[in-house]
Amino acid sequence: DQIAVMRQLGHEQFMVAGHDRGGRVAYRMALDHPGIVTKTAVLDVIPTLEAFERGGKAFGLGYYHWFFLAQPAPLPEKLINADPEWFWRWHTDRVPRKFFSPDAVDDYLVCFRNPETVRAICEDYRAGASIDCVHDAQDRDTGQRITCPLLALWGKQAKLEAWYDTLSVWREWASDVSGEPLDCGHYLAEERPKETAEALLAFFR
Repeated sequence: DQIAVMRQLGHEQFMVAGHDRGGRVAYRMALDHPGIVTKTAVLDVIPTLEAFERGGKAFGLGYYHWFFLAQPAPLPEKLINADPEWFWRWHTDRVPRKFFSPDAVDDYLVCFRNPETVRAICEDYRAGASIDCVHDAQDRDTGQRITCPLLALWGKQAKLEAWYDTLSVWREWASDVSGEPLDCGHYLAEERPKETAEALLAFFR
């Protein structure tokens, strides 16, 4: 879909950056469309298959929502929709509120109170635990790698820093990898906007 949108906008080639789920979309585009995606930046992620395969107790507890949201419908939807605002705040209140403007919080909550938003979120995690892993495994098994330059950024206070050698993981999937941790948690752009922008602009020159 993103490739079609960019073509409609007149771009036969482009660079892409994504955070969290957006990072997973970005690296899959680079794998699926070599030659179209010319540079890729991924923020606070490793490949989906790697996360599942390397997961242990810390991963299961820290990323419990990967498994909860991937359960068959309508289990997670019914539980979340019983009190969607509480569920959203429970996940985000661990992040200092200064990083999110009141308007941004209001927008998040408007979306999260919509049952269709919750359904879409759950479907996304179901795909992550199923077809996304299948696609990753197929590429790994056939030796398909990301050939464009890839920048990986992550937070020093986030879980990737504690669990993985992030650059080493990405070097198993891409031929030209660079990156570094920033002094923040999971929300790089909100917590360290200047440093995140500088790193992305330098990479995308």
